[in-house]
Amino acid sequence: GPFQSVGRAQLAMQGSSTVKAATLRGGTYTLPSLWQLTLADNGELWISYPGETAILDGNGAGAVDLNGVHNFTFEGLVFQNMGSNSNIYSHGGSSSIAIRWNTFLNCQTSCISGGGLANSVIDSNVINGQTPGNPGGNTGIANSAINLWYGSSGNRITHNLIENCQGGGIAFSAGLSDLPNENNTI
Repeated sequence: GPFQSVGRAQLAMQGSSTVKAATLRGGTYTLPSLWQLTLADNGELWISYPGETAILDGNGAGAVDLNGVHNFTFEGLVFQNMGSNSNIYSHGGSSSIAIRWNTFLNCQTSCISGGGLANSVIDSNVINGQTPGNPGGNTGIANSAINLWYGSSGNRITHNLIENCQGGGIAFSAGLSDLPNENNTI
């Protein structure tokens, strides 16, 4: 590095067995419609440069997709203006994810969501502005600021400031045939 985009920094870390940290300088980084992080991104740390504000902007369409990622951290970043998917969506058995000291602005649907998320920490984030509210009736949909389901277990969700959210703060859900959500601390 240095690199001009998060995608280029991601490719460099995927090809390296030793460099697994991206320190983002202050500024706005526009994300693609879906920024995918996979097993190739295990062990990565994405953090703001000390004293600077790094903004990941979805431009009304972007989202961060953590698919089966382990030992991964987002720390001290601003996520804003993401699309109709969650700002950060975790699935595929992701575990040991740390999402801490970030700011989430203007989330559509949920700011942080995941099915089967395990042994992860969502701590000391500021979440301001989540829309829309929850749909009426028994739809099985929860549009909360933080929304986990289908066997999300062993997670710690602590010290988050959640405000101006139409759908609610923190929700766990499971269908009749889903794995249970167990041993979570809120």
